[in-house]
Amino acid sequence: MLRFSLLLLVACPLLTLAAPAPKDALAAWGKAIDPAKDCKFDVTGTKLKISVPGGKEPHDLSAELNAPMHAPRVMKEVEGDFQMDVTVGAFEVPAGAEGGTERNVAFFGAGFLAWQDEKNYVRLERAMFRRGDEQPPCYISFELRRNSEFVKYGTPSDGNLDPKKGATLRLKRKGNTFSAAVTEDDGKTWNELKSLDVEFDKKLQAGVIAVNTAKADFAPEFDKYNLGELKEEKIEKVEEKSDKK
Repeated sequence: MLRFSLLLLVACPLLTLAAPAPKDALAAWGKAIDPAKDCKFDVTGTKLKISVPGGKEPHDLSAELNAPMHAPRVMKEVEGDFQMDVTVGAFEVPAGAEGGTERNVAFFGAGFLAWQDEKNYVRLERAMFRRGDEQPPCYISFELRRNSEFVKYGTPSDGNLDPKKGATLRLKRKGNTFSAAVTEDDGKTWNELKSLDVEFDKKLQAGVIAVNTAKADFAPEFDKYNLGELKEEKIEKVEEKSDKK
């Protein structure tokens, strides 16, 4: 009996030293959605990396093309007004990158998605694309699909970005208005885009997305992510650059 009691005394402390179950670091960002089941989601500290393989079948999110919408994303349910901020690390279009299909240019985009359903959503991304041998632009892309129609195209006319710098994106919803802004200098100056007015449901899914329509791999990094209540604040706009001398 004495020996049995001693064994219990030795064994009990070992039970208290058992390590707790590891916490799902991705949960702070939301639920990972990987329609093609071939992407990876890695969280290190405050950063999230989404690895999207290149190939013949694009990882796109373009309802108007009537094609598979395989872009990976990490989403949370939101209700009513909200604001999202995230920093997207610098990335470039690999030399010689081609589109996955004849209908696609080699496009890379990383940023935000506000999603009602597969026919109605808003995208805001740091984007680059290559068409043939032309110099790939780096720009802020703000897009709207409504009832599967491409209502607002994302174009470099919304604002060019430095391909060697990361950018912080901001997307807000207030009622039926979605507004967007981007900064490349840690919030000292902002480029505010023309807002979009659209009647979406009160409840949406919102989060980060990575789009890759190229044959090359793409692995954007996100940092300093925040999804929360709408903040009313004035921000200094970027001054328009003039070509006149």
